[in-house]
Order: sequence, then structure tokens, then C-alpha cells
Amino acid sequence: MLTRVVVAGGGTGGHVFTGVAVLDELRRRAPDAAITYLGSSLGQEARLVPASGYLHAPLDVRAIRLGGPLDGARALAKLPAAVVAAAELLVAARAQVVLGVGGAVAGPALVAASLLGLPAVLHEQNTIPGLANRWLRPFVKHVMLGFGEAGPHFPRHTTTTTGNPVRRSVARLLAGPGRPVKAAGDGVFEVLVLGGSDGSDFLNAQVPAALIRAAAQTGARLRVHHQAGHDDLAAIRARYWEGLGAEVVVEEFIDDIGAAYARADLAVARGGALSLAELALAGVPTLIVPLAGAADDHQTQNARVYRAAGAALVQSERRWATADAGDLLARMIADAGLREGLSRRIRALARPDAAARVVDGLERRARDAGTLTR
Repeated sequence: MLTRVVVAGGGTGGHVFTGVAVLDELRRRAPDAAITYLGSSLGQEARLVPASGYLHAPLDVRAIRLGGPLDGARALAKLPAAVVAAAELLVAARAQVVLGVGGAVAGPALVAASLLGLPAVLHEQNTIPGLANRWLRPFVKHVMLGFGEAGPHFPRHTTTTTGNPVRRSVARLLAGPGRPVKAAGDGVFEVLVLGGSDGSDFLNAQVPAALIRAAAQTGARLRVHHQAGHDDLAAIRARYWEGLGAEVVVEEFIDDIGAAYARADLAVARGGALSLAELALAGVPTLIVPLAGAADDHQTQNARVYRAAGAALVQSERRWATADAGDLLARMIADAGLREGLSRRIRALARPDAAARVVDGLERRARDAGTLTR
């Protein structure tokens, strides 16, 4: 049994929550296991990991892709020291296996693990690997995939499709057959708007007018729960106010996201891998609006997988028009049959066993490397 594991990565909620979901499964199997999350002091992990009940060990590393050439050079210059610091932490933790979940911090941790002879395993959440994960291919023996479509980016014999792990607190709330599909005029219609862990300036600016148009067309009474990030929350509420009145909750971050999913009749969301995995588990009919500036346009590629399965509708940010988006949302609200089909097909894409599959894979790698009994 795994009792000493280090998970490394972060920057965005998608990377962090993948790691937390794996830690949840490890803790479920071995309540006394010594597990550590290695992250950055600047990323989402600095707040989210301790809030989830796990030790966060910060590493001084920056994303090379962010900022200009000078910032990139500075980030590169920090890498050797970061590898040494990561190696010291892995030795002190007596790690049996190291899992990288993406982001800048995963690089030094997995390179250090490889140099120490420890099993170095990578989890790629998206259909297109990020820059750090592409660079790490020579240092990892095995890659676990959230989407099978990412497989061609790695040597075939090194990959396993596990799906994207979902936090235990969310998965537990969403277990079961899901909510019945509601007719447009059947009481309050709950709409969840998710801009990702950092929020979305685009959704904050554009979705209120589209939902107001949809409500006017359908006569539906909408109640909106909007995760807005660090934007001006009062300004976003004001955009909703004239058309929807007081039945709008705008928050920087929705802590009890499982309950929000469970209430939602409809979602408008970015195309981040973890949001999509959670929406699938919840069976929420979803309009995906991929982030136009996402690295390698990976959110559009994630969304295409869901659209190809008939599991979600997709509206391009680049081609957004309030009238078109409002009409599309009105159609989703008015057509219970459409929402029922979307709900059924998105739930068919859910992988509720993903965290267990990842931990099973980690145990196999540790056993093969002979570190499980150390």
C-alpha cells in the first residue's frame, strides 16, 4: 500500500483539484499515509490545498510561458535550484512515487524524481498537453490521461486513460441518478455560470445580457449562481439587476461547488478539463464557452470532445454575439427534451472511478520500481 506520496503541480484550479482528488483517494485507502502536495506559493494551490486538509510545501518556480522574454529567462534560471530543492524534499519525505499534475511546479519535481530513481508519473488533464508536460516526456515512465485524445502526444506504450479525478467532496454529493429535468415554467430555473477558478472577464461581461435575453424570450424565472473570480462583483450584479432582479448570487469563488452542481438545471462554463469532468458527473446540461486565449487552444479541443458526443453545446468566444448566445440559452431553457438528452450524454462521459484508477496506477509503478516496500 502507498503510504508516502508526493503530488506536484498547480497554478490553476484544474491542476490543483486533480491533485486534491488523488490525495483524497490516497487518504481514503490509508488514513495515516504521509502525503505532501508540492506547489508554488503564488498559484491557486497555496490556498486550495491547505483548505482541503493537506500539507502544501511551496517551491520557488515560475511558469516559463507567462510574461515576456526577460520573465522567461528568469524562470529558466530558477529551474536548477528548484530541482535541487525538490530532490531534498523527496528524500526527506521518503517518497515512494511522485505524481505530476501539470503546471510549472511539476517539472522540477518529476525531474528530481527521475534523477533519484523514483517512479515519476504524469497526469495530463486536457486533450492537448501543456508546455511543461510536453517537456517532461523524457523524464516520466508513465502518463495517465484525462482524455484519450491526448494519447498521440506521448509514446503509446507509456499511456493509460484514467479520466480526470474529481474531488471526493464533490463526487460524494453528486452520487446517484441526478436531478429530474425541469420544464421551463416549473418553478425557479437554476443557472450556474463558471468562469474557472480565476473567473472569466469575458463571461462576467457577456453572460448577464445573454441570460436576460433568454429569460425574456422564455418567460422563465431564473436564479443565477455566478463564479466571477477577482472582477468587480458589484458591477456584475448590476449587469444582471435590471433583467433578473435579486435572484442572482455572484461570488469570487464557490466553495461548496458540489451543492451548486446539484442544484443546477443549466450551466454556462469554460472548457477547462476539471470543470467539464465535474459537470459530467453531475449531469448538468451545459453551454461551453472555451477560453479563446487558452494555451494551444486546448479548451476548444476539450469542448469538441463533448460536442462530438452530443454531450454539450458550444459557443465560440471569438464568434460571440449576445443575441445568438441568448437565443441558444433560450432554446436550452425552453426545450426540456434537449436538456434531458444533454444531461444523459454528458453523464455517459463521467469517470467516477478516475481517482481510484490513478492511485491503482501509482501503486503499480511503485511496486514495479521496488519502492512500495521502502
